[in-house]
Amino acid sequence: MALNIVSESPFSAEVTEQFRSPIAPAAGSPQQTEAILVAAYSLGVKRADLLQRGVEPSDVEYALSILCHWPFKPQGIGEIVAQTRAVSQHAAQEAIRGDARELDRLVPDFMLLLSTERLHELQDRGALQYDGRSFAISEELDKSDEWVDEGNGWPEPEEAVEQEGEPAAEEEGEGV
Repeated sequence: MALNIVSESPFSAEVTEQFRSPIAPAAGSPQQTEAILVAAYSLGVKRADLLQRGVEPSDVEYALSILCHWPFKPQGIGEIVAQTRAVSQHAAQEAIRGDARELDRLVPDFMLLLSTERLHELQDRGALQYDGRSFAISEELDKSDEWVDEGNGWPEPEEAVEQEGEPAAEEEGEGV
């Protein structure tokens, strides 16, 4: 069953248009623009659920950043941006048909819990790449591993992003 972005959007038509307008030029076609929006809305809702709060426009912006379709963020390394857009295209097409399994596989939950700043930092350094199955952090390129639990890429629950995009504060006595 195909999703209709206007009726399925958690936001008003005006807010939806504010997302559509900037991503349309890079998307290439109206159909691909709609697929990207559905994928971003799906990821945005999932992010809000993981953070145990209602979905906000910033969740959709965050999802568009993951998919490298948000032009108001640092764009990262050209070849990685192109690869990210290419591998997310199929997942977006499946999402518009009502099947988010490919999108869920492609974007692991830990990515939805990173702060916006951390996501952009990893993308800018090329440390967040497609590993043939999903997006993952390249440990060789990510030299700041303070948030990684035993190298598996999952943030500790207390380090998950709060509503304003800030990681939880460190406990006293930890660190150097």
